[in-house]
Amino acid sequence: MNKVVFLDIDGVLVNRKSLIQHQGRRSVGDPECVANLNLITDQTQAKLVLSSTWRHDPIGFDSLKLLFKSWGVTGEFIGTTTLEHEGFPTRGSEIALWLKENLFYGNFIILDDDSDMNELLPFLIKTTFEKGLTAKEVTAAIRRLEIDLITH
Repeated sequence: MNKVVFLDIDGVLVNRKSLIQHQGRRSVGDPECVANLNLITDQTQAKLVLSSTWRHDPIGFDSLKLLFKSWGVTGEFIGTTTLEHEGFPTRGSEIALWLKENLFYGNFIILDDDSDMNELLPFLIKTTFEKGLTAKEVTAAIRRLEIDLITH
């Protein structure tokens, strides 16, 4: 495993359109956003780590993986980030902790519509809640994951 996508859900796979279409029920991923994620994981063989607040859902991680599969997500989920042990957690600090605990030194990107990434901000491929994951971000993500491995 040398490529990882840290994945937020709301603002990446769930956008304004999909939220409105499924109002009153559990959020559903926009099919175009899901297809865009699949382009990234299919082409790069990157694994997925759930960094979204969805990881705290009471249905549990295994059930979330089944839910995302029902949306059409084809990438392999290998885990989730956890809350930072000390201080005020940011998404970036939680991802940094995952990288450290897993001794990960491959290529990675962060797909998120928020920018609270601290020192990991250069690895962010920023989406918007309005549109979610678009072709523009797919191109940037694949380019970033396909570069020669760098030491982080």
